[in-house]
Amino acid sequence: MKRTAKGKFVFVIGLLLFIIGFVGWMNFFDYSVIQDNGIVKFTAILGLLLILISNFLRKKGA
Repeated sequence: MKRTAKGKFVFVIGLLLFIIGFVGWMNFFDYSVIQDNGIVKFTAILGLLLILISNFLRKKGA
């Protein structure tokens, strides 16, 4: 199955958000913004959702 441009774009954004959120969640960064765990967990979950949505789009052929 070939990824569409939209699916690939959503996947890349989701992957970036997930990596940023997960790394922040693991406390590798010391920024005051990232130390608010609610935002970090939200970012990681949002990234994961975007990855899942992109996979759904790819399977659907959108």
